[in-house]
Amino acid sequence: MRRVDLPTAVEARFDQDGGVRVASFTWREKQLPVVAAGRTWLDDAGRHVLVMVTGDRIYELLLRGSDMSWRIVGAPDCEGLA
Repeated sequence: MRRVDLPTAVEARFDQDGGVRVASFTWREKQLPVVAAGRTWLDDAGRHVLVMVTGDRIYELLLRGSDMSWRIVGAPDCEGLA
């Protein structure tokens, strides 16, 4: 996984227990639907969520605690940034 730090728009739902379910996010001006969710964890930066999109590509999203903004902080190695 390639480390990145890019802002993104995310469609997500928060449940009563504080969990989050990401339905889709924006990558390169395209909305990508999430087909599966993986591990989530909290650290000083905020809540990290691993998500899978079609083609078995996995991204790491971060909901920053400081300003409640979403970032893509990990992208598949095959996804160039240009």
